[in-house]
Amino acid sequence: AAAGEGLRQRMGVHIGTLQILIPVDAGREVILPPPISRLPYTASWLRGLANVRGSVIPVVDLAAALETGGGTRQPYLLISGHREAAMGLLIDGLPRLVNLSAADQPTEPRQVAPLLQDAIISAYERDGGVWLDVDVRILFDTISRCAAL
Repeated sequence: AAAGEGLRQRMGVHIGTLQILIPVDAGREVILPPPISRLPYTASWLRGLANVRGSVIPVVDLAAALETGGGTRQPYLLISGHREAAMGLLIDGLPRLVNLSAADQPTEPRQVAPLLQDAIISAYERDGGVWLDVDVRILFDTISRCAAL
């Protein structure tokens, strides 16, 4: 077999106590969180809007939305999407590249909050924890529907 055959790369991010896998191309950039302006009448986990180089994007604290507790690492803002479809997710620490191979067998994901439930594609036991492989489009759609109070 050729080197790398059957290998899938994902971006691994920590959100509170969760370990999330997303497609490598799902994140446009990772920056330190800029100032955020709160929006009235929205869920508390929708932290508000941030101006990132002239583009105004919504910033979501997924750890707060999923009630997973805060992380202990430096917070960063993972920006995904472009223009009107852009969204920023607060993550704990910098993302890392995770290589999944045929040897990584899916496992049953633990119980997660309804906000994340429909977006889970699969789960893998790695590095002493469970990594949840997430469909970003479904997650962002669910976040958009649930953000207004």
